[in-house]
Amino acid sequence: MNKRYDIQAERDYQVAGDTLDQVPLKDEALAWLRQAISKNWRIVELEKRANSGETLVRFELATPAS
Repeated sequence: MNKRYDIQAERDYQVAGDTLDQVPLKDEALAWLRQAISKNWRIVELEKRANSGETLVRFELATPAS
């Protein structure tokens, strides 16, 4: 995400195991990632920031249904 969106781990979002948390993405970037990301990842929208046009999201590995 560093090269495409100029966001870096620890500076812009947190990494915890298999989770990227509090990732700030513009609407266009979020839409693109929804199409491009592997199906074993889940995108959880945490907060919509109206003033910046960004959404805070969490990427987490999807657990298979039992």
